[in-house]
Amino acid sequence: MNRDWAGHRVGDDFIVLGNYLTGAHLLDAMEKAFTADPTEDLEERLMQTVEAGRDAGGQHGGQQSAALLVVDDRPFAYVDLRVDVHAEPIAELRRVFDAYRPAIPYYNLRQVDARVPPLPDWLRDRGR
Repeated sequence: MNRDWAGHRVGDDFIVLGNYLTGAHLLDAMEKAFTADPTEDLEERLMQTVEAGRDAGGQHGGQQSAALLVVDDRPFAYVDLRVDVHAEPIAELRRVFDAYRPAIPYYNLRQVDARVPPLPDWLRDRGR
């Protein structure tokens, strides 16, 4: 059962949606965030969209979980992060995402090539 406000908006190459929200203005904020910089990586645009929804009022009663899932044509997720049962799950997801972001190429390469060195070595070789 949907409570309070629920809805969606369909744009070119995206959909924003939600239920149990504080109002339609959340979709406006989310759409604006997602479309602000189409040259930005998809995972960053999605993270900004989730943050914009939270900042615009989120859902009644607050949030306790947040997730970021990006898939492409591979048989595994490009990015798959989740925070559950947290007082500030979107802020925690941002913290985890920012730590994980430099390693996204590593983890995707590691899925298909076991010869890839351990993460610290891989990052060091790239000046990080």
